[in-house]
Amino acid sequence: MLSTIGRIDTPLPAAEAVVIGLLAFIVVNGGILWRVATHAETVLHESAHALTGIAAGRRISSVDIDRNGGGSTVMVPASGFGFGVAAFVRCCTSSCVTRRPESRSPLPTG
Repeated sequence: MLSTIGRIDTPLPAAEAVVIGLLAFIVVNGGILWRVATHAETVLHESAHALTGIAAGRRISSVDIDRNGGGSTVMVPASGFGFGVAAFVRCCTSSCVTRRPESRSPLPTG
């Protein structure tokens, strides 16, 4: 794995880049597809909180997925090292903010 440091990957062929771009455009502007993608991202995001909390010795009280695509994970106890570790997962992933195409405002990501 360390041997790949500094390696330059070959560029993506134009046809593949166009297909990926078109698929992304359809999902973002497709209404129902966007809602499905948003909920799928929220499920994965909240699952990461839950798994990290469990690994850090916390008990998961609930995982909620809202109708608008937001979510939250409740851990017990809600303080201490394990809680901090699970919260750190959110800090590491906060740069990947999901946005609504119609408003371009950030969605809550719990």
